[in-house]
Amino acid sequence: MRRLDLTGEWTVRRESSKKIYKAVVPGCLHADLLAAQEIPDPFIGRNLQDVAWVAEESWTYENSFTCDDLSDFSRVLLSLEGVEGVAAVSLNGQKLGKTEALAQRAEFDVKKHMKVGKNTLSLAFEPPTKKVKGATSLKPSANLPTLGISGDASILAFEGVRVTDVLIQQDFSTAPAFVGIEVTVCTERFDPARHMEVLVRICYKGNTLHEARDILKKDRQSLTLKLKNAQYWWPAGMGEQPLYEVLIDIYAERSCLEHLSKRIGIRDIHVQKGKDGQVKLVANKQAVFVKGTRWISPDLFPSRLSRMEYARLVKATVVANMNLLRLHEMSEFECNAFYDLCDEYGVLIWHDAYDVDLETNIRRVRHHAALAVWGCEDAGLIKRVKAEDPGRAILPLELFLRKEMPSVASFPDLRVVQTYLPEAERNFSHPMCAYHAEEETTLPVMASSFAKHFLFPTYFENMLWLSQIQQGVLLKREWEYVRCMLGDNHGFIHGRLNDFWPQCSSSTVDYEGRWKAAHYILRKAMMPLWTTGLYSPKTKQAELFAFNDLQKPFKGELVWRLTRTQGELVAEGKKVVTLAPSTRDSVCDVALAQPLDTYGATDLFLWLELKDEKGNTASSNVVYFCEPKEWTLPHPRMRADIRIWDDNSYAVTLTSSVTVMWVWLSLEGLDARYDDNYFCLEPGKPTRIRVTPSRRIKPEQFNQLIRIGSLRDTWQEKRTLMQMVVPQKKAGEKA
Repeated sequence: MRRLDLTGEWTVRRESSKKIYKAVVPGCLHADLLAAQEIPDPFIGRNLQDVAWVAEESWTYENSFTCDDLSDFSRVLLSLEGVEGVAAVSLNGQKLGKTEALAQRAEFDVKKHMKVGKNTLSLAFEPPTKKVKGATSLKPSANLPTLGISGDASILAFEGVRVTDVLIQQDFSTAPAFVGIEVTVCTERFDPARHMEVLVRICYKGNTLHEARDILKKDRQSLTLKLKNAQYWWPAGMGEQPLYEVLIDIYAERSCLEHLSKRIGIRDIHVQKGKDGQVKLVANKQAVFVKGTRWISPDLFPSRLSRMEYARLVKATVVANMNLLRLHEMSEFECNAFYDLCDEYGVLIWHDAYDVDLETNIRRVRHHAALAVWGCEDAGLIKRVKAEDPGRAILPLELFLRKEMPSVASFPDLRVVQTYLPEAERNFSHPMCAYHAEEETTLPVMASSFAKHFLFPTYFENMLWLSQIQQGVLLKREWEYVRCMLGDNHGFIHGRLNDFWPQCSSSTVDYEGRWKAAHYILRKAMMPLWTTGLYSPKTKQAELFAFNDLQKPFKGELVWRLTRTQGELVAEGKKVVTLAPSTRDSVCDVALAQPLDTYGATDLFLWLELKDEKGNTASSNVVYFCEPKEWTLPHPRMRADIRIWDDNSYAVTLTSSVTVMWVWLSLEGLDARYDDNYFCLEPGKPTRIRVTPSRRIKPEQFNQLIRIGSLRDTWQEKRTLMQMVVPQKKAGEKA
């Protein structure tokens, strides 16, 4: 096969105008017009409404390219991997046909229309009539209809044969001796009399491990490979993610006519159903406790995103100790980079089946190791999915989770809010604030929740901080309930990971990729070794739990300390903990009746620390006995010891003699990476955070930019950020 790439620079023009704009393929019309400064940024204010005229016009994309003589090839096709909108496709003035309304793959036979030398390809788009981006449940103002060529475009020339499909199935019945890899190759032969052979190989790190060869006799042909000493692919947190390459070649007279490559992981992922009807995921005979979140397209115009931007979000999932993304409330399948990254990072995919070019997209993604389950309830769709992806589990999410997680919203970082809200409109009740909210009820529900759980914040910036803390606290409460009280539950899937435009929403990572408080808080709660406690007002006891989600046993001790708000130690204790792999244990009960009667629920905090046999802290937590609004938190009086970590990082060690709840660090006007944030500071116990600014800055600049706040600051008349620092150590000294 020969491929002529047509991606890159195109032109686009409005039918009613002679003005021509530069365009990029893959891409979309709004991104092209935005780059040409023809429209304002749709993400600012109400500009989304002001660019509605774009969808009311007809537009034509055009590309001129040169080509050699392709007349000797058996078949020459124009391949469009994704087209958004209804478009009349023409080559050299000859109409080839029309595309569908949604982003679908389209092919046209162009052999008789191709010229040697210059060729002109055009797509004349009709005005969009459907909102094709985002979920039906998302705010209507954010569903901006667009059009364009969202996938690769190319001319494909085939000689004698074409591989139309490849199905790879794994057989573990003979494991561990070997794993059977059955590769079914579907072909379209243009020269049936010609002798051809098919060669299938499985490779690892460039080395061929096994191969199978056969004469190509029929349109659908299967070959079996035997893989010895297979290295298994594991979900994140359970093991490594080795990836193999399956190569398919079609030969005739020693010439390779077709070559395809598919990357796979060797893994046995299936669903087990219990007596109560609940199901659980099993990977390589090990139960998987799902720690998941929902994924939506990360941009209103996703075709303009790079692989790096997808990688940032997928990596954020793994770093936060999550192992599954549910593709939910989307109208389209994701790009190839997303599925590749999930394979590499070990992020399982629970994929809703969308009736948009379903068969073509399933064939595109079904070989990915990360694809675990199809979510589907419609009988017709289930039948179609089974036909294209035999053996993969298909079931509705409700059979998997006993408790649906609540949708808790928060504002994004102040710098994101500043991009869409001018200062005069930064008011909780301002209509523009509601315009950039996920749902009409988002802000009223948030205010109601503030009143229920926290003291109301004093001004707009504090409201942003408190909304993030509230989201993290409430999601963590649900997580603790699921893990401690619902012992037969096999997973947790919360709100969602990301946003497709700047808004107040249930995402835990904002539109620009910054972690919200909930992402940090859930990261700590989803650690593979974790401890927590559930307080019962009826018995006035706290039941302490320990969890081991690893594949190896754990032995250590659970240490607890009961302190007053001002830091006085009331009681303490410890208990030896032995945990088998993938288990939880109710370690002990802490009697609290006497201290609660003496000091009251508002003045006590129970600090937990799970330590290994060497005394290293595996995880920590805090249990409290009333709503945060009832606390009388003193001034934090935090001390910060700031020292140089390396050439571009600083170690910030915080200590306080009193209880400080949900401390966060930030750099004024500068992005940074924090190895932890939004943590609770136990009296007298130092906590060290590594801060890496997005650009190299000097120690004196770091001192000027660092800001440290806590829950108490959110209801103060004037934010009292800690400013006490000590001199940095000289370069070369360890932090």
